[in-house]
Amino acid sequence: MVDKDNTEWNNIKFWAKALEEKYPRTDLLSLSDMRLKEMLSSFDCCNRIDSLPTDGAYFLALKSAWSAVRNGYDDRNDVPDAYI
Repeated sequence: MVDKDNTEWNNIKFWAKALEEKYPRTDLLSLSDMRLKEMLSSFDCCNRIDSLPTDGAYFLALKSAWSAVRNGYDDRNDVPDAYI
């Protein structure tokens, strides 16, 4: 499921897709950053990459991307992840 070549934390869309696959019924509106960290840590490949970001903006961007994955909208014209 998780491709070790795509596991950099800044690959927000990759992680959003992986989380949706593993946790499809998650309530994104009530999801805490702490719980999201636990979910990300549940992937085996996370032990082989740098420490998880701690900035709240990262988790907000990840939740937003997860919502986009879940709702299936085309985000090609959205602001790039680097600007979030």
